[in-house]
Amino acid sequence: MVSIKGLEPIQRHSWLNTGMSLKIFVAWILATIAIFYLKNHVSAGTVVNRQLTPQERQGKQIYLLGSSASGREITALLGNDTTEVPASALPCVSCHGYDGKGRPEGGVLPSDITGDFLMKPYGITHPNGRRHPPYTDRFLRRAIIEGIDPSGNKLSPVMPVYRFTREEVNNLIVYLKRLGKEKEPGVTDTSILVGAILPGKGFPSEMAMAMKEVLQSYFHDLNEQGGIYNRRIELRFSVSGDTPAATQANAMSLLEEEVFVINGAFIEGSEREIDVLIQEREIPLVGAITNFPQVDFPLNRYIFYLFSGVKELSLAMVEFASEKFGAEDPHIAILSAGGEVFSEITHAIDEQCKKNGWDSRVILTYPHDQFEAKRLVREMKEKEIDAIFFLCSGNEQKALLSEAGRFQWRPFVFIPGPLIDKEILTVSAGFKDKIFLSFPRGPSDMIRASVKEYHSFAEKHKIPAQHLPVQIEAYCSAKILAEGLKRAGKDVSRERLVAVLEGLYEFETGLTPQITFGPNRRIGALGAYIALVDPEEKKVISASDWVKLQ
Repeated sequence: MVSIKGLEPIQRHSWLNTGMSLKIFVAWILATIAIFYLKNHVSAGTVVNRQLTPQERQGKQIYLLGSSASGREITALLGNDTTEVPASALPCVSCHGYDGKGRPEGGVLPSDITGDFLMKPYGITHPNGRRHPPYTDRFLRRAIIEGIDPSGNKLSPVMPVYRFTREEVNNLIVYLKRLGKEKEPGVTDTSILVGAILPGKGFPSEMAMAMKEVLQSYFHDLNEQGGIYNRRIELRFSVSGDTPAATQANAMSLLEEEVFVINGAFIEGSEREIDVLIQEREIPLVGAITNFPQVDFPLNRYIFYLFSGVKELSLAMVEFASEKFGAEDPHIAILSAGGEVFSEITHAIDEQCKKNGWDSRVILTYPHDQFEAKRLVREMKEKEIDAIFFLCSGNEQKALLSEAGRFQWRPFVFIPGPLIDKEILTVSAGFKDKIFLSFPRGPSDMIRASVKEYHSFAEKHKIPAQHLPVQIEAYCSAKILAEGLKRAGKDVSRERLVAVLEGLYEFETGLTPQITFGPNRRIGALGAYIALVDPEEKKVISASDWVKLQ
């Protein structure tokens, strides 16, 4: 018998020799082939759950936002109007919906524009009786750019025509072929899978436990009340790692479990890594907990922060100082520890001071672990600095203020709350009415009924009183997610949830400032309260109402 290297003679393992009938053997082979084919080929109408290709992702951006991945502005014409308007004002999703099947509005029934519908081999008959052959890629390009169907008929005047490049329209067509086939991960008829990232290495274990207990207890109570449209919320937990890469890897484990959304994520120190992951996987994250929100443009659509970070708190102090100094032109120093993160914040403060018309500005940075308080104080005093924006550690603040006191020099000092140390209260009485701090929330946000409700909640579930700030942030994040899921409706999707959260306006948690998101806003409580250090009484007192940032 002839034997091919690597293959055994067929008789040695013959299925026929095992007693299996030929009919069963053939049926088994056919079933195996069918399973292999279905795993490797997606037919029309099949629900798929693979990640979008880069081309599909760019087409999705056009469909949802009317914007190009290249940054080029896309324009559109509507009806007989010859005035071009931004396509972002007329995105496809606004009429055709997230599933592409059309949303009736104002007596107009937009067409189903999913690839499966448009490319039916037997053509299309519309509700008004108009018929035409199936669309091809060429016909779709013509319809989108010229407003003409495959039979040469003009489309409805309510359908815009778009000024796309060839690449942009091709990307959109590729996405239309995927539209309506995506399976929503983590959602079934009876449950919604929600992930959370707890504080890990480098943080007290009691902090992680407090956050976990709050989330578990909140959603337990919600489930007892019927959940969201009779779907129970099921939680999955991960923790932050000791490096940004470790935190990103731990977050990946949640995505591998196919959670629908992440709610409450402690990402301090791993902001950029998580931002990239969330953007790539297009999964909503509601309640990212960090002092350094990633909100530079273009925005990551999928991450929602509750509170301002160091940058926003610093800018709120510039706004406050602007009112305090009035028409004066103060001499400003921005004192920073340097590094990429603080360099960005320093630049933002400097730009805002410039907009205020403050021409006398100096930026002073120092290498890590090389803080020379005496030299810095002498230099700033010689420059007649009136106010310092301080981006330094607590020890450095204490050293500089102590040295300034010895020089009998007491400028105004502005420090964002997350950077302060309790030692700030031990400064000399000479700094009375001189040191200002900024905080993302304050006692005036606490509605009495909501405070009472939270105390009852914590008592009911035996949640310890430690780490109350992270408890409140987790609790309010859960509250916001629950509201978003309710507003998104029974046919919830990730994109629908993102759109609903973007429409959240002055939402009252009862424990925080009112929460507002928007297409260009991802920090819910964007602003700060300013407080004043009273060195005589060793306490901090309120110095302003809520300072809003635009």
